[in-house]
Amino acid sequence: MVTEAGVIRAAVISDPGFAWLDIRHGIAYGGLALSLKYALRDHEMAIVQTALLVFCITVGYGAVMEIDQVFRPDRIATLADAASNAVGAGVALALSGFRRQSSSLPASSSDEF
Repeated sequence: MVTEAGVIRAAVISDPGFAWLDIRHGIAYGGLALSLKYALRDHEMAIVQTALLVFCITVGYGAVMEIDQVFRPDRIATLADAASNAVGAGVALALSGFRRQSSSLPASSSDEF
C-alpha cells in the first residue's frame, strides 16, 4: 500500500488471528537478533546458550523501548509491538539455523612478523 507521500507501507497479514503482528517490528528485531548472532559467533558458548542470550537481549531491548514510549506523549506503547519484536527475533534465529559459524579468516600468529 502506498501512502499519499509515496512511502511504501508494510504488508498487512490478512488472517485476523494475526492482526496484532506488525511486520515492520518483526523485520527490525529479526535484523537486530541476526546482528547479535553474528557479533557473538566466535565466543566459546554452547549454541543453545548463545541463542537464548541473543533472544533475551533482543526481546529485552524491545521491551525497554516499549516502556520508554509510555513516557512520551507522541508515542503509544503496546504489548502487540513487544510481541512482534519477539516473534521477529525468534523467526530470524530459527530460519538462520543457529549453527556455529567461525570466522573464515585464518588465525594470526605472532611469528609472522
